[in-house]
Amino acid sequence: MYAFTILALPLALLGLTAWFQDPSRAGHTLRMALRGALLAVPAILLWLLLGFSYRPAWGSALLAGSFFLRFWALPYGLLSAAYALSCGYRGLERGNDFRQLAGFSFGFMSVFAVANAARLWGQPYFAWTLALPLLQLASVPFFAAMLEETVRDAMPDGIKWIAAMSGAFLASALALALLFLRLEWLGCLLAAGCAAGMGWIGWRRMAKRP
Repeated sequence: MYAFTILALPLALLGLTAWFQDPSRAGHTLRMALRGALLAVPAILLWLLLGFSYRPAWGSALLAGSFFLRFWALPYGLLSAAYALSCGYRGLERGNDFRQLAGFSFGFMSVFAVANAARLWGQPYFAWTLALPLLQLASVPFFAAMLEETVRDAMPDGIKWIAAMSGAFLASALALALLFLRLEWLGCLLAAGCAAGMGWIGWRRMAKRP
C-alpha cells in the first residue's frame, strides 16, 4: 500500500542518475544521497517536535496551510539548512553542484517519505498513497533547481525564485487539501498540474550539464 510512497524517491534518483549522470560522477551523487539521508534523521526529530504547528485543521480552508507546513515548508526548510551546513552554497554559486544538491535532496526527502508513511499508516486514502508521493516526486528536483537559481542570483534578486517555489508548494498543498474537502475532482486536476509543472522544470535542469 505504501510501497510507492517509500520507494518512489530512491528509485527516481537511481533512474535519473543512470539517465543523465556521467558514470564517472554517479558514485558521488549517490554518496551525497546517503549523506542527505543520514542528516535527515535529526531533522525529522525536529519536524516531529514542531508537530503542533501543522496539526491538520480538518474541514477548514486552513487545512492547506497545515499541509504546506507539514509536507513542504518545514521539510524543505530543514533540507536547505542541512545542505548549507554539510556542503555550503559556494559550488552552487558557480553552477557546479546541482547534481550534488539533487542527490542530497533525494536522499534527505526519501527519509521524510518513510516517516510520512509511518505516521499515515492505516489510512489507505489515495491522497496519501498516490497524490502526495507524486507531488513529492516532482517537488524534489524542482526544489533543487529553484535553490540553485536563488543562490546564483543572490539577494535581493533571488527572492523571485523563492516566491516561485513557495507558490508551487502552496498550490500543491491546496491540491492535497481539496481531496479532503469534497472537491476531489478539482484537487486531482490541481495536483496533476502542479506535478507536471514542477516535474518539467526539474527534468529540464537534470538534463543539463553539469
